[in-house]
Amino acid sequence: MTQIENQIRTFIAIRFTDEIRNRIKVFADKFSSLPGNYRWVSPETMHLTLQFLGDIDARLIPKVMSACQIAVREVPPFRIELAGCGVFPNIKRPRVVWIGIKEGQNNVVALHGILSKQLTGIGLKLEERPYSPHLTFGRIKFLKKTAALKQAIEKNSSEIIGGLAVSKISVFRSELSPEGPSYKIMGETYLKGD
Repeated sequence: MTQIENQIRTFIAIRFTDEIRNRIKVFADKFSSLPGNYRWVSPETMHLTLQFLGDIDARLIPKVMSACQIAVREVPPFRIELAGCGVFPNIKRPRVVWIGIKEGQNNVVALHGILSKQLTGIGLKLEERPYSPHLTFGRIKFLKKTAALKQAIEKNSSEIIGGLAVSKISVFRSELSPEGPSYKIMGETYLKGD
């Protein structure tokens, strides 16, 4: 096996229930008729990324799983609520359309921080940009005028989509293709708490 063949595109995330995925789809459908060139995320692949690891050596996966188990030892289950929406980096040059986290955002950020500490401890290099918990539901390929998108964002910026209990995190393998990414769970670990 060559170095490239031995690499696995990996991320750690919170999986959504079918009910939440359906609610996200109903919400995202409000944006589907907007003018422009968008690529909408398939509801089946929606998740909340805690840490994107990129292409890592396959031999590190057991260490990643162990780091996740250590990280969540002291983290009790918590609840998140998905609500509102926005764009990255800004409305003048939007590239990503996202749904926000209303309730539980501090828990998600804290979990990300604990995971980051454990993952750097096993020698992984992580993204340096600040973590902003969100759910990407669309990517913008081309948009000549932003007025319709801006109006849709403003109209739906405070809508509550739904909540779920977070009791575990999942380590995913991501495989890219022209049809879009596909994800496979390589392992899961439950939040423990006290």
